[in-house]
Amino acid sequence: MNCIIWNARGLDASSTRLSSLAIQWRVKLLIVIEPIVDRSRMDLFKNVLGFSDALSSSINKIWVFWDSSVLGISDFTWHAQSVHFKVVSNDFEGWVTGVYGKHNYHTRRELWDSLATISLSMTTPWMVGGDFNEIAAYSEHQGSSMTIIRGINEFSDCISACNLIDLPYEGPKFTWSGVRANGRVWRRLDRVLFNNHFINKFDSIKISLLNKTPSDHNPILIQFSNLSLSGPRSFKFQNMWFQNRDFLEFIKTKWDSGKTGGGMKGLITKIQVLKKELRIWNKEVFGNIFDDIKLCEKEVLESERKFEENPCDINREDLFHKKGLLTQKYKLEKKFWKQKAHINWLKEGDRNSNFFHLYVKIRQRKQSITSIKQSADNILTSLSGIGNEVVRFFTNLYTEKNPVSYDEMLQYIPQIIN
Repeated sequence: MNCIIWNARGLDASSTRLSSLAIQWRVKLLIVIEPIVDRSRMDLFKNVLGFSDALSSSINKIWVFWDSSVLGISDFTWHAQSVHFKVVSNDFEGWVTGVYGKHNYHTRRELWDSLATISLSMTTPWMVGGDFNEIAAYSEHQGSSMTIIRGINEFSDCISACNLIDLPYEGPKFTWSGVRANGRVWRRLDRVLFNNHFINKFDSIKISLLNKTPSDHNPILIQFSNLSLSGPRSFKFQNMWFQNRDFLEFIKTKWDSGKTGGGMKGLITKIQVLKKELRIWNKEVFGNIFDDIKLCEKEVLESERKFEENPCDINREDLFHKKGLLTQKYKLEKKFWKQKAHINWLKEGDRNSNFFHLYVKIRQRKQSITSIKQSADNILTSLSGIGNEVVRFFTNLYTEKNPVSYDEMLQYIPQIIN
């Protein structure tokens, strides 16, 4: 599912561009801010842009277009500076809030309050995007005419209070530019934010800022996908393995067994053998921590049922034992996600597994490669194309194209040893 959110500054001027973008990016949901045309023309623009359905906000500041063959949209709620609605597709169900913040930071407080109220009921995926008419940090401004610091702090506090996350994006640093009394100003007024449920729903959320033409705001393209990656999986030594009482003895036994020779070659061989044995041990002895948690959950539920039916000492002890095992499994899961998140500075108990899992998802997105520029006019975006280009580049990088012969140089070096 692809979505575009744009302060188009008038559909009369931007409809041709929007129509092209909708086709190019296969957009199924379009949120247009400041259409600046009468609501009576909405059906006309719906057909021009190639969508089946459309709705306008009560004050005609935000229009929503969607393809009903792919998306079901319902439960619209209009606020003075936003529109909130439910989105359902074959593999997704969540909420979207389109935003157009007012120009005065006093009146924008109504927007922050409404978002905070909505966030209280958001236990499912939630995306918030649009023109907030405010920046969230001083670094999101360039130029002499500065915004009010209090407004920046209030917006930043709203993002934190709503537990929303500002993911990395591709494109220019600022999303709007204009001329003020003291000269030209650049600001990041437009953005899209997500809660952790939305981020966990998709393997990939790619946010791109497209060029402004003909508006003074950049369109925001959001692409959602669940990737199916293939290829060899790297070996990772898991800190949680130390929780197994037999682990160190297992390591010692495998390390000492077999003759591998000495020196660096022997060390490398020992490591390779141990890695192979650890893979087998992890699968057959330690087990899958996530499967173990599911099994323990069921066993605790069954023990609770037995204790309710017959609250005898044996059933009580069995219930306590099963709960203890489940608690241990949760601790192992937390260690797994903490290591994967590469976070070592938090004290035990400061964060739970959900925090680490979300941190890992965000970190992976920052490190992921979604496109590679092969040449001036060729950009690769497919996984296979990116992989092949990486292999080709490094193969050429470390392949000597014009081998140098040292035979002529060697004839001037005296032969000492026969």
